[in-house]
Amino acid sequence: MARHHLSAALLALSLQLPYLSLGISQPASAETLSQEEAEYEKGLTYFKAGDYERAVLSFMSVYRIAPNPNLVYNIARSFEELKRFNEAADFYTEYLKLKPTASDRAQIEITIKTLRSLGNNQPSTAQKTQRASSDTGTSGRTVLMWSAIGVGGALLATGVWSGLEASDAADQRDAATSANAYQSAQDKMSSAAGRADLLYLGGALFVGAGLTLWMMSGSNEPATAAAPLTVSASPRHVALRWTF
Repeated sequence: MARHHLSAALLALSLQLPYLSLGISQPASAETLSQEEAEYEKGLTYFKAGDYERAVLSFMSVYRIAPNPNLVYNIARSFEELKRFNEAADFYTEYLKLKPTASDRAQIEITIKTLRSLGNNQPSTAQKTQRASSDTGTSGRTVLMWSAIGVGGALLATGVWSGLEASDAADQRDAATSANAYQSAQDKMSSAAGRADLLYLGGALFVGAGLTLWMMSGSNEPATAAAPLTVSASPRHVALRWTF
């Protein structure tokens, strides 16, 4: 428990780290430099607005052209805000490689250790996929469960109505004053009674199937909606994924 509180405290401390200005040190043409600065400023705007996914996209577009310590640091900050701890730790590590004499090195090293610890406790992609599949399967069973119970209830209700028709026909038969009226009421009663029996049987089967699915489903937690756009990155690799 003490270790958990320490990690939380260190993470809170790291989240107070500022973003840094671009400070491009590599030679570049005036046009390229202007484009980089414009894209970087766009990334800072997204970062300040809390849109960290788009901030990462803007920062990474500059990183591919002219990586520098301040840029890498801000990419790490963006991933940290997104709680993608391992990716944040990767870019903080890259930041220290690019700027080994950084004045904040000690604090960054503590932040990296904390992020690694938090990242190792996060579910892996396979676990998330398995959980999502499980949630989808449970949701499907829930739909089938309520559909079966609904259909079964409707059949039982119709069966009750047919049973009432059969009872009414029996009364007409008993009150008949002629052979033809008696036979007509008898046929009507037999038809309604047979229909009621079939409806009762079908309704009971559907309701039973629904209750079986209910017992199998157990607790059902709603799945979390996936973000439409996610960015996966390391200092040497960038990947984008859209979810439709």
